[in-house]
Amino acid sequence: MGNRKVGTPSGGQKLNRNASDWQVIQSLFDELRPLRASFFGALILYFPVAFFAVAQPMIIGAAVQYGFRTKDFHQVLLWTGIFVLAIIMHASSEMLQHFLMQRAGQGLVKGLRTKMFSKIQRLPVQYFDHTPLGRILTRVTNDVESIADLFSSGAVQIFGDLLFLVGTFIMLYIVNVRLALSTLVVLPILVLGLSFFRRWTRDAYHRAGKVLARVNGYSQE
Repeated sequence: MGNRKVGTPSGGQKLNRNASDWQVIQSLFDELRPLRASFFGALILYFPVAFFAVAQPMIIGAAVQYGFRTKDFHQVLLWTGIFVLAIIMHASSEMLQHFLMQRAGQGLVKGLRTKMFSKIQRLPVQYFDHTPLGRILTRVTNDVESIADLFSSGAVQIFGDLLFLVGTFIMLYIVNVRLALSTLVVLPILVLGLSFFRRWTRDAYHRAGKVLARVNGYSQE
């Protein structure tokens, strides 16, 4: 029962219930093909977002060093203008990035729900006799909505966070090599913690989905 095959809403690639995260991600990428321009555009925009976020403290440091310490008012105005420009560019890039990512996520959800509705319409009546209604509702609503959360505030943002961490490390390396190297000490602990947390949350999500399906089925009956 645990190794039973389940089809995707499109009826194409089939995944095992114990499929790995990479297999699930690959299946989602197959569904994202019509929206790949928005998706990859949003990923590319992570680069300017991370760049302008990391540049802001460096601009402040330059303003202090070349403006306030030397009491050069023109340098203060110059670096203030650069700082304001960096904030505007960061906000604009981040706004466009969020728009493209939400567009890709909502487009994916729309396509999945359309395909799921079409598949449900083609299912035999015997399927609804043996399958609790709560499980069907959970698949159509909660599970698909979780995919939308993946794009809005989920795993996709890891790419942007990773770019920000790399940029921050480069900035620290430029400012102080010892300070930059000392930050690497906690990386193994973070990797182990994230690995454990990922496995725990995945199991907890599956258990919560089963409980929610039973609750929905009971409330509908």
